[in-house]
Amino acid sequence: MHIFEIPCHIHSLINLIKAQYYTPKRIKVDQEKKLQRVIKRVYEHVPYYKKLFDKNFIVFNSIKTLDDLKIIPITTRSDIQQLEKKEVVADDVGPGCCYNYKTGGSTGTPLNIYISNLEMRRRHIAAEFMYFSNGFGLVDRTLRIFEKKYDKPRNLLNKLGLMDRRFFVLDAPSSEVVSTMRCWKPNLLISYPSKILELAKVVSSQDIAYSGLKGIFTSGEVMTQRERGIIEKVFGAEVYDYYSANECGMIGWECNKHSGLHINTTDLIVEVVDCNGNPTAGEGRVIVTTLSAYAMPFVRYDLGDIGKLSQQNCTCGRTAPLIEGILGRALEFIKIPDELVNPWHFTNAIETYPGISKYQIIQDSDKHLEIKIVKNEKFNPDIAKGVINACSTLVKNKLSVNIKIVSDLPEGNEDKYITVKSVCDRKIGNY
Repeated sequence: MHIFEIPCHIHSLINLIKAQYYTPKRIKVDQEKKLQRVIKRVYEHVPYYKKLFDKNFIVFNSIKTLDDLKIIPITTRSDIQQLEKKEVVADDVGPGCCYNYKTGGSTGTPLNIYISNLEMRRRHIAAEFMYFSNGFGLVDRTLRIFEKKYDKPRNLLNKLGLMDRRFFVLDAPSSEVVSTMRCWKPNLLISYPSKILELAKVVSSQDIAYSGLKGIFTSGEVMTQRERGIIEKVFGAEVYDYYSANECGMIGWECNKHSGLHINTTDLIVEVVDCNGNPTAGEGRVIVTTLSAYAMPFVRYDLGDIGKLSQQNCTCGRTAPLIEGILGRALEFIKIPDELVNPWHFTNAIETYPGISKYQIIQDSDKHLEIKIVKNEKFNPDIAKGVINACSTLVKNKLSVNIKIVSDLPEGNEDKYITVKSVCDRKIGNY
């Protein structure tokens, strides 16, 4: 960050703070004002949306309220993947004025995302706000571990001890990461739960208590309460989960009450819809509309996640609505005829059995479920039978279930370990 950007940076942070305490009515009014501008912009400058609106006989200036959004068809990743850049990027964005990066994630289907320089700074501000709102400050050192390593030179602020950061890639040896942590002593650790659990295993094996972390931020995977407990016990620091996506930036984050994820209502409209595309108070697809995106806006975009909106207010005093939880990727839900089965029913069942160091559940067809297990000295054939019976019950005996003993997980060239995944192409309803 350049020095001259600091006042604007601070102003944006203040606006985010204020927005967390707006009344529901004020949030709705502000979002609808922004929504009208977004709809006008995408119709006039993004060819994909003009064609979508015209094809469905939607008059863009008739979209004025949040309720009006539902007449716009939902856009999926596969819809965008088939299009050229000129169809999805606003035609008034000059060449070289935005970042371009390719995102794949657990879907295995890459997508080019285009973000203006201003939007990128705004995303950074939203992340910083998440840290600040949980009591962390400019002097806290941060260690991040994700797929990509950002080798940015240390700027003046970093050299003054402000917002200092270091980065590791996911495949960096956990022992090397822990060694760096012990020497450099970061205050914040940010990564996937599975990677932090690997670090916790290394720390535990060293039989030397770890201290220095003030907080741990996790994202990208659904974390069980058991995993959260292990991480907090080993590192002696509180875990905060957050939800973000490359397409739209920061979506929501936990505060220290851990009642759900506070939605970033300043930049996004978040919906949860059922298999027919209707709003639901239960589990459903997470749909977002970006309110601050300039280069590549998204209107009613399906993130491919299954989540649930909370009907409660957080006891922290913030009035922003909550996402009760992200239950996983749609690709992580096990599919049986006319039904999706929450993946965490399987993890809860399997984790009751001893003798299993690590496991992975894979649905590779609409008739079969395979459970890969890394066993330890307590494993025996009865445990295998118990796991098969428990999982067969969960799928109502509509899938065959077998166990495969492996030496380690993940196998092959996977960077990101996914506990439950379905590679079955069959869809149920709009899922």
